[in-house]
This record gives sequence, structure tokens and C-alpha cells, in this order.
Amino acid sequence: VADESMISVSSLRNGLVTSAKKEGTGSAVITTSGNFRGPVDLEYIVEIDSILGGAEVGQATFKWTDGGGTWDATDVTTPATAV
Repeated sequence: VADESMISVSSLRNGLVTSAKKEGTGSAVITTSGNFRGPVDLEYIVEIDSILGGAEVGQATFKWTDGGGTWDATDVTTPATAV
């Protein structure tokens, strides 16, 4: 491929959703799943932002961003079941 004009929308394929990279300690886990289909790669960052209500799943809260420069959501309670 010499330049981006040689790639068309019909060239898009489902992207690969990879496993999450854990940095830090604790017993909580994050599971990724599904397909991604879009014109650019995205990397989501999920970070625990508070353990004031407790450090266990269902007590701690997190924030997340898709790399746009701001947090898309904050103070989200960690769910005990898949969402």
C-alpha cells in the first residue's frame, strides 16, 4: 500500500479486542470481549479512582477514557457481573 487513498471502506474488518493489561495489585479482574469495527484503533484506559467505600468489587469505583484527553466517566461502581 503506497498511500492511504488505496484503502477503501470495504477493506475494513472486525478489529481484535485484546486482553487488558493489569498494573497494580488487588483481586479484581477485567474481562474484555466483543468485536471492534471502526476506522481507527482505540485504546481504553480504565483506572480505579476511589476505594473510600471499600476495596472489593462492588465497592471501589473507576473512571475510563478512550484517549480523547478527558475522562468519559468517573465514579462508576465496579460491577460484580459482566456488563
